[in-house]
Amino acid sequence: MRQGVTFVQDSGLGERPARVRSQAMNDVGLRGLIDAYEEIEELADRADRRVLFGGHLPEEEDITEEALMAMVRARAAVPDAVFMTHCLETKQRKDLILERAGRSTVRLFEERGLLAGRTVLFHGTEMDEGDIRILTERGVSLVHSPITNIAEAGVVDLCVQAGINVGLGTDFGHTDVWEVMRTAYYLRKKFPEAPDTEEIWRMATTNGARAYGMEDRIGSIAEGYYADIVLIDASDTALLPVVEKDGFSNRAHNLLVWGRPHMVRHVMIGGEWVVSDGNILTVDGQALDMEYRAVVQRMTSSL
Repeated sequence: MRQGVTFVQDSGLGERPARVRSQAMNDVGLRGLIDAYEEIEELADRADRRVLFGGHLPEEEDITEEALMAMVRARAAVPDAVFMTHCLETKQRKDLILERAGRSTVRLFEERGLLAGRTVLFHGTEMDEGDIRILTERGVSLVHSPITNIAEAGVVDLCVQAGINVGLGTDFGHTDVWEVMRTAYYLRKKFPEAPDTEEIWRMATTNGARAYGMEDRIGSIAEGYYADIVLIDASDTALLPVVEKDGFSNRAHNLLVWGRPHMVRHVMIGGEWVVSDGNILTVDGQALDMEYRAVVQRMTSSL
């Protein structure tokens, strides 16, 4: 939240019960969608204050006939839920599914009807043009993690050109979301259809909201939307010069290229201030820091 993040989709921590993660998110005041894994049928329709729940499609190393059938049943039971997974992230995973199934993960999911409804795939850096065409036809969203996949921006460019809804992911708990946005911008600039900064801002805001079915509630400041608002210290000289003349403005560009977490001064989520003057209001930050240090000390003392 101190970075100006108001919505988080949490996936990859399946060993933690969904309700535990939901409680943590609500305690600090974040809005989010949690990957509930095997709990999805129980939790799909049970929003927990600001937190919603989604389901998890199997990843390449976990794909079996039994796992696929279980997902077919889950998808039929909760058709309106978001289903997501890491997909074709590495060449090793692509080779694995080709060896096991003789076709890509995207094609396998398509054959089983698992891409119907709202689906979000992470990475997808080993997709081919046929996979991209399926995602376009099915309205599947892609989460691009530029720090993790820094050498694989070509596939993302093809997805953008195909009209696929592409959002941004950090992929690491401590990754700077501002660094993610800048990296996405610089990676995209090397392609013929270079992006403007507004495209990257859409990836970080409205596209993410659309991926998780919340485009009519978050991602924009507009009438009828939740009051999720981030206030930046515009007096920071790193954001200068600002030029606004004859319909031209470099403000969005300056903020993307030179914006840093310390410039985030206040954050409001759902009309409630959760960060003021850079300080978290919902929990005792100092106490959490001390507890975290103690946990780290216990973990490392025997090394």
